[in-house]
Amino acid sequence: MKGIPGRYIILALMLLCFSAVWGYVHLPLDLERFDMQEGRSLKITDRYGIVLREVLSSEGGRAHWLGYEEIPERVIQALLAVEDWRFFSHSGLDFLAVVRALFQNLWSGEVLSGASTLTQQLVKNRFGYPRTLWGKFREVLIAWRLESTLSKKEILTQYLNRVAFSNQVFGIEAASRLYFGKPAQHLSTAEAVFLIGVIQAPSRFNPYRHFERAQQRQQHLLERIYGQGRLSDAEYQLARREEIRLIPKSVNFRAAHFCDMLLSRVDRHDTAPQQAAKLTTTLDYYLQKQVEDIVEKRLEELKDYHVTNAAVLVLDNLRGEVLAWLGSKDYFDESISGQVNGVLALRQPGSTLKPFTYQLALERAYTASSLLADLKELPHAARSFMPENYDRRYHGPVRLREALACSYNIPAFRLLEKIGVDTLYHRLKVLGFDSLQEEPSFYGPGLTLGNGEVSLLELTRAFSVLARGGEALNERYVRRLSETPFSLLRSSVSEGSTQTKREQILSFRTSYLLAHMLADRQAASAAFGENTPLNLPFVTAVKTGTSKDYRDNWTVGFTREYTVGVWVGNFDGSSMRKVSGISGAAPIYRDVMLALYQDYTPPDFLADLPKGIVQARICPLSGKLVHEDCPHGIDELFLEETVPSEACDMHRAYWVDSRDGLLTREDAPFAVKTVFIHFPPLYQSWAREMRYPLPPTEPSPLSAAVDNAEKELPRVRIVHPNDGDVYAIDPILRREFQSVQLSAVASAGTSALQWYIDGELWEQVVAPFHSDWPLVPGTHRIYAEGEIDGRRIRSPHIAVHVVE
Repeated sequence: MKGIPGRYIILALMLLCFSAVWGYVHLPLDLERFDMQEGRSLKITDRYGIVLREVLSSEGGRAHWLGYEEIPERVIQALLAVEDWRFFSHSGLDFLAVVRALFQNLWSGEVLSGASTLTQQLVKNRFGYPRTLWGKFREVLIAWRLESTLSKKEILTQYLNRVAFSNQVFGIEAASRLYFGKPAQHLSTAEAVFLIGVIQAPSRFNPYRHFERAQQRQQHLLERIYGQGRLSDAEYQLARREEIRLIPKSVNFRAAHFCDMLLSRVDRHDTAPQQAAKLTTTLDYYLQKQVEDIVEKRLEELKDYHVTNAAVLVLDNLRGEVLAWLGSKDYFDESISGQVNGVLALRQPGSTLKPFTYQLALERAYTASSLLADLKELPHAARSFMPENYDRRYHGPVRLREALACSYNIPAFRLLEKIGVDTLYHRLKVLGFDSLQEEPSFYGPGLTLGNGEVSLLELTRAFSVLARGGEALNERYVRRLSETPFSLLRSSVSEGSTQTKREQILSFRTSYLLAHMLADRQAASAAFGENTPLNLPFVTAVKTGTSKDYRDNWTVGFTREYTVGVWVGNFDGSSMRKVSGISGAAPIYRDVMLALYQDYTPPDFLADLPKGIVQARICPLSGKLVHEDCPHGIDELFLEETVPSEACDMHRAYWVDSRDGLLTREDAPFAVKTVFIHFPPLYQSWAREMRYPLPPTEPSPLSAAVDNAEKELPRVRIVHPNDGDVYAIDPILRREFQSVQLSAVASAGTSALQWYIDGELWEQVVAPFHSDWPLVPGTHRIYAEGEIDGRRIRSPHIAVHVVE
């Protein structure tokens, strides 16, 4: 009698638990998670409405909702045969399938099959319970509740509209359109079974990545469906022999890197959209396709030079809109890391940053005709890094215009040492080069040669500022947002879609001068020749660049309307085989520019001189105003306040005796007027190496008259120190005891000389014209001046380097 109450208690508890479960199972289920609108997708289109990609706000994939009546019977039959053939006879849990799976798995010692019904799979899809015993129990309970809330047809409808089919696709309709380019209503039996086969393991049976594996599964499933009597003999044979032809991936992933970039800026933690949304971008897919074809063609020509990839960006300068964005040659080619976005990837830019160094110089009273030293001897600051020119030659005195157009490394390096690395670094930051994360000292003067890492987006954006005369304008990706489910895009996109504010961040006049120099193909011919890909039938301002060991090459340039940036290289960082910017990226740049102007030839956008820019005739050697002894002159542009006032002092005419080339009198029998080049002291060593003829200093013994020769002899000459001497400061000896004696000689009649150091008067001395000068670290220009017969005379400059 004492044991009976205990059994009753246990029985009562069991009945209570059963009643609770039964009551819970039969409670109506909240269908918020099964809202049929939740799966609606966002369409990303180009500016003309061409669909580039379609994504779902919550799952991140495509979806098109179908009602039960719209789902083909062959799809339903294939699904039931493969996933849950007793679907219409169970109430959410298939006990027979559970027992079968249990015995199979125990017998084999591994999991060979599962027993989840379609209803359970749908619950897992919507609730995402963990794969634990408790999670499985909750899944079964919700499946029972769902069965008591929705009809079988409604459950099938939910399932077939939500199930994943790989490649960010959800639902049979979206899958049919993605893989076969047609509505699900038009699927053949073979195609329907092929898609149903993907459901079990979307990654393993990804049609684009593992087509053969997916096709083998389709054949296996056809046999199973036929064995269940769901296909006739004729249907089975027809489906088995039918060839499965997928739509190319590129059709469904147009401008893939561009869309990836947009989606990376999307906030996906939003409420579900109530209907399909549309994002109209600035991209021009017709141009995008031309760019893709151009890259494919040009890279094919370079395949023997170990070149695998390229990236291209095209900007509309007027509106800042992105018109074309190609991140790699082939988005789907894993062998070349095709999904890397080359427009955003950080690479060394080579010489493409040089223009911004030269613009800083133009803002500091340098001119396009200023002489820059392209010499092997560099100041002590460069001892840790010795740049070389691309042609491994030294070109002596070069005008700033020529140095930029020919992309000589040494003049740019020397120039930045004078301007200061900090100055260029902060200018690049203003231009939007946020990828330069280190301190300026980390890069040093090599920053102008491209030893930092930047993106093609940053580089193209900066050149578009030059194209707009120094005006900054945020690039725009989006033209219109209609009923978007996202909040919306992050500021970099949503603001860019509406922002039209312009800001003058660079000088308009120096931007114009810089563009004029970058467009000067004649000035560039000394380095690149006359016939290059950059000789287009219209004017473009353009700069090429090649990084160390040919790992990257670039071409970035612009017209008034467009800016085009091109990168060529390998994403694995391996070197190309001597492919430079002019041979790798430039042909692509040329073809893209021709595509942009295929319907008309644009006028010269640099033809009209802006206010404050003037033209003057100069000597191309000295950069000063041309005079009668100069063999020829060229026209150069200047800021009106920086026009040279001095005439050329490098071309000088002498009367020489034609018999021995020495000095003579103008009226001598064999006198010939000959122009010689007087190189400044800095360049004399280079001139000797280049075997330039030096002007004579001695009278001809063949001529009795030497008056003219005497007039041509130097009046003042520095005899110590020598040009180019280097002095080291002793760290132990006191500074006041460390000096160098300056010595000069002068023609008879010179009463006093003034010594000048770096343009400042140091000391006035009388014969023997000596002066002690304390050593000061740096490079110093020294000369002496005097007066004779009421006429000022000056010695040639010398340069002295003092190191610590």
